[in-house]
Amino acid sequence: MPTRHNLDRISQKHPIVLTRTCGHICAVNTLALEICGVLKNPPAVEGGSIDLDENCIPNSILIENAMELVYRCLLLPGKEKIKEMLLKATEDCLSCVALLQFKPMTLEPLKAILKTYWTPILNWIEKINSRSKSACSSCFPV
Repeated sequence: MPTRHNLDRISQKHPIVLTRTCGHICAVNTLALEICGVLKNPPAVEGGSIDLDENCIPNSILIENAMELVYRCLLLPGKEKIKEMLLKATEDCLSCVALLQFKPMTLEPLKAILKTYWTPILNWIEKINSRSKSACSSCFPV
């Protein structure tokens, strides 16, 4: 696995998270560690670990539950981003339908549906997030 120094050569302006295909370990660059507050004071993580260099500074390797420190911070989109992604996916689906010579639809009915169900969807997402936070409260103090 690459160290943060290796990944810093790729970008120091954008956080980088590389997850190994097994899903049990990831490597991140320095910016990702800084944004998530892990670089200067790496926490002890129950059920996971953060590899440290000879100076007790994270070298970028996060194992098992420690990966959640960066996943929660960097990879979970906010409510507005989720809404934007849902609308974009809807538009993409409609464009495919139009390309297949079906009667094209407008976005208005779908936007109305999304607006109607948006609050329950967000409540469901928040419920899942709060459940996962409480399940790992030792990792993520609320």
